[in-house]
This record gives sequence, C-alpha cells and structure tokens, in this order.
Amino acid sequence: IICAAACSPRAETPAASGAFHLRAAWVTPAASGDNASLFLTIDNFGELPLHVTDVSSPSADRVVAVGKVPGDSTAAVTIPPRTVLDLSPRQAYLVLRDVRHALRPGAEVDIVLHCGTRTRLLVVAVVRHPGPARTA
Repeated sequence: IICAAACSPRAETPAASGAFHLRAAWVTPAASGDNASLFLTIDNFGELPLHVTDVSSPSADRVVAVGKVPGDSTAAVTIPPRTVLDLSPRQAYLVLRDVRHALRPGAEVDIVLHCGTRTRLLVVAVVRHPGPARTA
C-alpha cells in the first residue's frame, strides 16, 4: 500500500525510504490453502501523496483489501501527505488469499507493494497470533 514521487525508479526499494516508512508488519498463522490477515502501518511524512497500485506476496495467490481501506477490494490505495495509514485488526486490513504453504508463528512472509509498473517496495511481515506484539 504505498508509492508516489517519493519512490525511486529502482526495481526494489527498502521498506523505509525518504518520506515514508512501513512498520509493524505482521501476518496471522494459516494452513496451506487458507487465508491469512496482513497488518501494517504506513507513515507518509512527505509533501506528496503515496500511490500504491497493488500488493502481492509470493506466499499467496493474491492479496485483497478488507474493511474501510480508502479504495476498493483491490489493494490499491492513495495515502495523503503527512498521514498515517494503520491497517490493523480493528480497522481496515489486507488478506493473503489461498496461502501457498503453511504460515507458522515466527516465520517471515515477503510482501510486495507495487507502485506503478516500475517500482516495488518489499516489506517482511512476521507470522504471529493476534494480540500484543512481544518484545525481548
């Protein structure tokens, strides 16, 4: 769920870049063939909107939006300047449909935010059960 003039034209860009930051990404556990919920927070610190045209994962057949994500059931969204988009269990979030392998707690899942045809942002989400995140 991200992109705009802040994105570089490189094929892959780190999840924290310039005027925006992707954080707190996590996915619920799921058996192969089931769906998993994806949550993350996107901070747009910039002066321009961030435009995400799609979200995908090599671990799922497709990623769709659920709830009140500004946009539609696709994962496309625009995040206005100086805004935080919180995709959380109590609000809008994303769903990994038909996961390709079991997602067990502690595993990591690659999530790709597509920003037009040339820019992709990679974020790694940790698989965990709902509830407060535990820190060591």
